[in-house]
Amino acid sequence: MGSRNEDSVVLVAGARLMSAPLQVGLLLLVFSLVAGCSIDENLFGPGNPGAGTGGTGGGTGGTGGEGARPPAHSDSMDILLALDNSRSMADKQEILGLAVPELIRSLVNPLCIDSNGTPVAQQPATPDDDCPEGSERQLRPQTDIHLGVITTSLGGHGADACSGTTSPMENDQGHLITRGPDEGQVQTYQNQGFLAWDPEQELDPPGEMNQNTLQTNLKGLVLGAGQQGCGYEAGLESWYRFLVDPNPYASIEVEDSKAVLTGTDDLVLEQRRDFLRPNSLLAIVVLSDENDCSVRDGGQFYFASQIYNSGTSVPFHLPKPRAACEDDPNDPCCRSCGQAAADGCSDANDDCGDPLSVLEDSINLRCFDQKRRFGIDFLYPISRYVDGMESPQISDRDGNVVDNPLFIDLNPDDDITDVRDERLVFMTALVGVPWQDLARQTAGGTPNLVEGLDADGSPVGAFQSAEEMADNGTWDLIIGDPANYEAPGDPFMLESIEPRSGTHPIV
Repeated sequence: MGSRNEDSVVLVAGARLMSAPLQVGLLLLVFSLVAGCSIDENLFGPGNPGAGTGGTGGGTGGTGGEGARPPAHSDSMDILLALDNSRSMADKQEILGLAVPELIRSLVNPLCIDSNGTPVAQQPATPDDDCPEGSERQLRPQTDIHLGVITTSLGGHGADACSGTTSPMENDQGHLITRGPDEGQVQTYQNQGFLAWDPEQELDPPGEMNQNTLQTNLKGLVLGAGQQGCGYEAGLESWYRFLVDPNPYASIEVEDSKAVLTGTDDLVLEQRRDFLRPNSLLAIVVLSDENDCSVRDGGQFYFASQIYNSGTSVPFHLPKPRAACEDDPNDPCCRSCGQAAADGCSDANDDCGDPLSVLEDSINLRCFDQKRRFGIDFLYPISRYVDGMESPQISDRDGNVVDNPLFIDLNPDDDITDVRDERLVFMTALVGVPWQDLARQTAGGTPNLVEGLDADGSPVGAFQSAEEMADNGTWDLIIGDPANYEAPGDPFMLESIEPRSGTHPIV
């Protein structure tokens, strides 16, 4: 709902869909990047079991200077999928479900590659088999994986939207889902809400050792997300609530037109403690076809999700923005007409009569360019999520500085004493971006997924790495500078209700 006209299913706000092969390819790319890090930084432990004479893999990394940290290391992996379950998502979930067998295979029985990184013709049938001579595993076969699924539906934050009256899936509360397709239930590890890959039967009690069963159950959870969830997709806040929020609220009540958070959701804390090992590699994967709409909890931010005027069937529309917002949303004078003018700011040019019209404020299109359009940014700042993945300490909802749950031992009674650092936290989003913007290019500047040049000038094709995207200015191309309201270089990535036009800078 944040970035799409639901009636015409026209994607706006920079959210064009990728083709099915590219969605699958991007998913596999994500985990190949994680695999690449494991070789360079020992994320999965030293050595490379199953490798042939081509080498041991898993190098020890550079020694660094005085005070350098040792290489990041983990023998376990926790993977959390945060899936958009709003309308129109069933086909994307189906595509992701089709990729599950290859995803699992790439982790539990990784490919053998030659010195150029190319998969060899003869691949081992099992994780215990050696690679052919002259090749080695892409990464160490994983024998300890937790896999969990949550959805982006966190309710209406106090508003009348997504209250659960249409479907209980409108508010999954950041809990692990166990529902499968066709109203079935997926069997999870000890009924704790997640899957546990344990081929060596080291867990007590033992986890899953059958690869086909693991694949079937994960696909069931993916498809079970469904598409009856909330249209205000909290793609970022959903995983933050489950993994990071020190005190996730139990309920929200509106009192005197303000949302008040009460209680603590003990189930979130319990599931977090069971799912998240303190020393694992943590991979967060968000799947959505729309803008993030992580509305701030508390106060009057819930009005971003309000559909009707309170107690009536009259559609609610937000107040107009003040005039300063059009030229510079960062101007201190940029406020909502529902707020008093800021000190020192003239209201002579403000048009603060009637609220915005239905064309200016469609309930389906509220979650983009909010400061310019409404004078208020109703969403949490991106810094909340960056800090959540990197900072050893964060603020709770009352403003108290506390330890970040990602970097402490949540269960001191177990036998795990090591704690991860930020190098073992990965996050990616499977979203709509023109493939030409992400693909490596030929020497002539043409995007080419087969012969595009990598940073070393080798014609390896595929998508750019994260480092290449930063070096090549790709982020400016696809998102611009949101903090300073600078538009993307790709005109087809502009957030707009109107049809977009222009010349693509690459093709």
